[in-house]
Amino acid sequence: MAVRKHPIHPAIVDFPIALLSAALVSDLLFWRTGESHWAEFSFWLILSGWLTGGIALVTGLIDFLTIARARAHPAGWLHFLLNDLAIFLSTFNLIGRLDERQDPIVFSGLALSALAAALLLAGGYFGGRLVFRYLIGVYGTEETHEDEV
Repeated sequence: MAVRKHPIHPAIVDFPIALLSAALVSDLLFWRTGESHWAEFSFWLILSGWLTGGIALVTGLIDFLTIARARAHPAGWLHFLLNDLAIFLSTFNLIGRLDERQDPIVFSGLALSALAAALLLAGGYFGGRLVFRYLIGVYGTEETHEDEV
């Protein structure tokens, strides 16, 4: 999926990676300090990461389903599954914090934040392999469509 030959998915994925990783940091800071503002930051970081992750998930799914070469490599499947699992786990992390920001952090929220960040790190690595090793989504390669808008 591209706009004027610029792929959308790679431009979006930085947001959920940064936001959900920052949520892990703010969870750790809450755990160490007990200061409630870190719990509030975590909630908003997870919500923002979950929303932008949903957009990245949809654009990535469109690319995954329409670019056969992405499905042909194990890296494509790993990228798809690891990142989707991270967003799925972030859903539970977010739901657990809707009513109470502080109590769910230690230890279930902290564990979910750490697992999501680790999954995103691994999924991002495999996404990088798709782009840099297999040139998927790179302008001028065979799967780039001239008529995409």
